[in-house]
Amino acid sequence: MGRLSTVLPSLQQLRQLQLKDSSSCEHEITCDAVLSGLGALTNLTHLVLPEVADGELLQHLPASLLQLELIVDEDEGPVQLGHLTALTKLNAGQYATLLGLGELRQLRSLSLKGVYWREPEADAADSHELASLLRVLAAMRQRGLPHLTHLSLEKQHVGRAAAASLSQMRGLRRLQLMDCQVEDCSAAEIALGLKPLLKQLDLSCNAQLTDAFLPTLAYALPGLKESSLRDCAGISREGLRQYVLRAAGDDEDGSCSDSE
Repeated sequence: MGRLSTVLPSLQQLRQLQLKDSSSCEHEITCDAVLSGLGALTNLTHLVLPEVADGELLQHLPASLLQLELIVDEDEGPVQLGHLTALTKLNAGQYATLLGLGELRQLRSLSLKGVYWREPEADAADSHELASLLRVLAAMRQRGLPHLTHLSLEKQHVGRAAAASLSQMRGLRRLQLMDCQVEDCSAAEIALGLKPLLKQLDLSCNAQLTDAFLPTLAYALPGLKESSLRDCAGISREGLRQYVLRAAGDDEDGSCSDSE
């Protein structure tokens, strides 16, 4: 740590830093050891962290950060990120339990993969906390604050409440809900709420989805540039074929009850 305290002050102008897993390094310098000195790097804007063992050290991150990618150790408690108010892009990996996301009012891109909100096994609590966050983000947009245009959720529980909040996040251009237990009615509500600006939609690995919601998707979002329904076991090839035809024809009659 003495060596780090000597080196870090000389890096005042550093703007981008990517730390790697040091387990294979001959001279091991742990991520946590570096974190404790990062507060001095007041020009740092882009930071990529490997698995962080001490989440409290994230409080030392400089407020200048614009982009942050991190994974927090499975055994850590909640991580407070609310002080990073300049962040425009946040990618948080599995095991993290994050607090203060509603304070990040400059966010334009948010990616959450396997983030825990309370206890990992408490699906109902997870869904409630995610819905609360999405309501905050939707309200921020409605107040004319900087717009979030890219939202990616993976291995989260997007239930009815979360879907209702997502449907109010008008202005989203790219939405990814991968392995999020999304059901037909929730997917339809989201599509109808986000038309016509949404251009990219990824609903991969949602086994609960069926052919029933595809007519609504084609009706609400005929202008999608990219869409993915990969590994959705409840969606048939014929359903996908009909969806492509409807989307291409900009069918005016699309609805949930359309059976063709």
